Amino acid sequence: MTVHRVERTNSFPTILPLSGILLVSMVATGCATSKDVDALRAEINDQVASIRSDAAQTRQGVETVKVDTAQTRRDVDAVKADVAQVKALGATVSSLKNRLDSVQSTVQGLQTEAGAQRTTLMHQLQLDVMLARERIKQAEELLDQLQKAALAARQEGGQTRN
Repeated sequence: MTVHRVERTNSFPTILPLSGILLVSMVATGCATSKDVDALRAEINDQVASIRSDAAQTRQGVETVKVDTAQTRRDVDAVKADVAQVKALGATVSSLKNRLDSVQSTVQGLQTEAGAQRTTLMHQLQLDVMLARERIKQAEELLDQLQKAALAARQEGGQTRN
């Protein structure tokens, strides 16, 4: 933002009465000629032109300041809108963080429960494997006994025929 300051050099209110007093005193004393009056008029015209130029520059400076002020207001409004969006985003992020924390707690609980279930299943599976091995062993022993009994029965059957 650029601020232009225009220095006011409006001396018109001071010069005009002084010029008028000078003109009246010159005419009253009789020392003023038309050449003096013309010179005084030219000087007053120069002063008026200078004052008008200063006024135009002042108006131009004021317009520049108005434009800069309007731009600054637009910038401030844009910043306010951005701040509002950032606040809304912050609330959303906070809400998401709370939800994420909740999900993490749930996941940790599920992991703990899954670990306990896994341990229980492993123990149950080990027991089932041990029972199956024991039954296989018993079945093998029964099979051995049956084979021995069948062999003994054949041998007895073969001896009785002879």
